[in-house]
Order: sequence, then structure tokens, then C-alpha cells
Amino acid sequence: MQQVRERVPELTGLLTAVSLALVFGAVGGFLPSSALPRVDAVVRAVPHVNALLSVAAIVAILTGVRAIRRGDVSRHRAAMLTATNHPRVGRLAAAFKWRHR
Repeated sequence: MQQVRERVPELTGLLTAVSLALVFGAVGGFLPSSALPRVDAVVRAVPHVNALLSVAAIVAILTGVRAIRRGDVSRHRAAMLTATNHPRVGRLAAAFKWRHR
């Protein structure tokens, strides 16, 4: 865990690059269709999932702000990492929906 803490910027950059590659791969048709599930219920649920992810990200941000004000750096860091990862999942879900219109 200490190694991860020492490499937060590198890890964040790597996760961002991977998530963007997945989004562009799905939207551009570079991922095989067999790799993406074809379930209409999933496609219809995407806007609701994005809304829930947005609410969860806001809650994580507020939790992080509260934690840092109290001096709890580790909880702040965990909350901010959570808040930055929620939108990535939302982008993947939106790309999936766009691909299956």
C-alpha cells in the first residue's frame, strides 16, 4: 500500500489513460461486439446509473472536504480517489449506451 501512496500521480495517469482507451475503443468500434453485453435493460439503465454515480461522486467530494478540515488526510485521500473514479465508470456506461443505440 505504501508503494501506491508514493505513486499516486503515476497511478492516476495510468487509470485515466486506460479508461479513455476503453471509452474510445467502445465508441470507435475497436472493441469486438462480443466483448460488450447486448442487453436492452442495461442500455435503458445507463442514465440512471450515471445519475447515481454523480450523486456518489458529490457525496465523496463532500466527505473528502469534511475529512481534510478535520485533519484526516487518509480518509480525504480515499474519498477524493473515489470521487475521481466514479465519473470514469459513468463515461464507460455512456459510451456503451451510445454504441448500442
